[in-house]
Amino acid sequence: ERVRSALSGLPDSERTAIQLAYFGGRSYRQVAEDLDVAEGTVKSRIQSGLRLMANAMHSEVAGQAT
Repeated sequence: ERVRSALSGLPDSERTAIQLAYFGGRSYRQVAEDLDVAEGTVKSRIQSGLRLMANAMHSEVAGQAT
């Protein structure tokens, strides 16, 4: 549930790239082809999205601890 929540808070471009790669089992190259963007763009979107998700999940856990 926490992952789903963090994923839903991402910008569409990052959420879509992560969904295709991690939940769809697609490679960076396949995601790039699916989205018609450069492979480097896909990598950047995924890295940024994962960083935002980690921060959101960390904040959620830290908020529960207090």
